[in-house]
Amino acid sequence: MNAALTLPRLLLPLLVLVLGLVACDDGGNTTTTPVDLGPFPQSSVKDCANNDVDLSAVFAANDITYVTMGAKWCTACREEVVIINNDILPNIPAARTKVVQLLLEDNPGQAPPSTLCDAWVTDLSPQFDIYADVDQSVVSAFYNGAVPPSLPEHILVNREGTIVFQELGALPKDFDVIINDFLQ
Repeated sequence: MNAALTLPRLLLPLLVLVLGLVACDDGGNTTTTPVDLGPFPQSSVKDCANNDVDLSAVFAANDITYVTMGAKWCTACREEVVIINNDILPNIPAARTKVVQLLLEDNPGQAPPSTLCDAWVTDLSPQFDIYADVDQSVVSAFYNGAVPPSLPEHILVNREGTIVFQELGALPKDFDVIINDFLQ
């Protein structure tokens, strides 16, 4: 075998591995400096009983609302429910904060049926509210009508409905600390 051809074949997997490690975010490099990322889009979603929920009213009732966006197809979205239940909720003040998981899709590009909300609650036992974007109003407003590029997405919204933190991907490490920092 030609040595000139073997070296590139050996280096290519190594290059891919290095680039992959650089591109992956482990959620540990998060800043908690308050920023104004604009308002969370006005939208109405459904709770698991199929009642309308005005998100701006949810935001107005809490100093900080943690919105995690998820979908049926998103394994990480399902896995983070346990982390939120066990590691975040016990360490944030319930009187000043609210946690909601907003289900955006069933399968990619498909609005979640109201039954997805019930199945999510039954299967995962979240200790926080689950809402479904059944009419795709959040997808339309937040993602300009496109399919979300990746999930989960973690968003902190203040009482005025302004997004003060947003991160796509893995749940940031010590996210309860980040939430508490915004309550200072």
